[in-house]
Amino acid sequence: MRRLLSAALAALAVVATALAGPIAPAAASSTTQSTISSTIGATNVTPMHSPQLPKIVRDSNGWYYTTTLDGSGTSYPWIARIWKSPDGVNWTVAVTLNQWVYQPPSLLLDSGNRLWLTVPCYTGGQCYPGVAAAGGASMERVYLTRLQFSTRLGDGSFDFGTWSDQSVRTAGAERYYGGMAIDNDRRYIYHAYSKADWSLNVSRFDTWTNTETTSLVANPGVNEAYLYPRVRPGTSSGEVWLLFNQTVLNTGSSATIHGVQLWRSTDGGASFPSGQRYMVSSSPSPDGVGNWTDAVDLVVDSSNQPHVLFYKISSGVSHLYYWKGNAGSVTLPGSPHDLGTYENHAQLAVAASGERFVLGTPAAGSSSLHVLRSTTGTSWTTETFPVSGAAQVYSPNLERKETGSWVPDAGTGIRMLLSTRPTGSSAFSRLDFLTYTPT
Repeated sequence: MRRLLSAALAALAVVATALAGPIAPAAASSTTQSTISSTIGATNVTPMHSPQLPKIVRDSNGWYYTTTLDGSGTSYPWIARIWKSPDGVNWTVAVTLNQWVYQPPSLLLDSGNRLWLTVPCYTGGQCYPGVAAAGGASMERVYLTRLQFSTRLGDGSFDFGTWSDQSVRTAGAERYYGGMAIDNDRRYIYHAYSKADWSLNVSRFDTWTNTETTSLVANPGVNEAYLYPRVRPGTSSGEVWLLFNQTVLNTGSSATIHGVQLWRSTDGGASFPSGQRYMVSSSPSPDGVGNWTDAVDLVVDSSNQPHVLFYKISSGVSHLYYWKGNAGSVTLPGSPHDLGTYENHAQLAVAASGERFVLGTPAAGSSSLHVLRSTTGTSWTTETFPVSGAAQVYSPNLERKETGSWVPDAGTGIRMLLSTRPTGSSAFSRLDFLTYTPT
């Protein structure tokens, strides 16, 4: 009887298929690509240097803006450029900064849909054309150029020739190797950075009143520095998370990263109590070659759970790790998940559904963008997308909600900048804009 019923059902299925026509296969995930610039003046850094700084935003009119370094020599100071696009396909240069740029610029949007540009600049000349420089001799010290743009051109994009100057030119205003984000209300800009004494500081700039508070939050040990923080707002007002490198200085030709730390503040970055500090990973004998660690990325999801990416190389073998925490806690439970031999400039996105996406390339290099996906954090699949005309791609920089950008959920599409070494070139002289659409 069961066999006859099965045969009957099979026959009905054949009839239904014939009536409905062939079943279309499920659409595969895809990417689209456009080139912002193919003539980046590559120096000793890629166009996406300092991925912890937000470099791409999209305003309420649908315009994209991006900024990056564009050097013409092998050392600082550099120039920088800002591009704009109405559709993510066609890009034009909006403004070129003068050659007094020390660290990469960053872009953020506030709740009034005003664009904020922040650039650490050297004394000795105008960094942004027409904006007064800080006093001092050539490259004597670094100060902060901070401009607000609100005036629009006829096409709806920002007018970069009109600004409100909120720069900080006082002595001691230097801000090195920092990270930035805006809070969920798109009011307060948080900036975590080092000063000349390598202390860790956090500022909170109020975009509604143009006032700022700064706090010294940590003095590292002798010959140490806390560098390259990823700054993320939590779900509560005044909640700020940091993921950063604990670095050993004076080790020879360069600094060596020996620890990755996750910190949390509930008072707007004014303090990070000892119970809200956690060593994610460390290298007991860092040598900068075969043993060291690196902070890679941090996402704090809508449930206030931290998702951490970090990189570790031990005895010359490198691996990328993913680790998820509990809501509101910096103490990460269990053990991290080893994602394999991927490079240390990958980026992480988490969809509202909870699916995780890690975007990057293998440590050995690749001409394709690799996307690792997981709904559990322990079982991952990999998708690979060749980038047209690329010999090698590197260092994605994602459009994120903490830039103030009008970003849809990561499960419907992830937009990013990508450093590209074109076929036949020895330098990362191309800047691409990619959209990854998952299925």
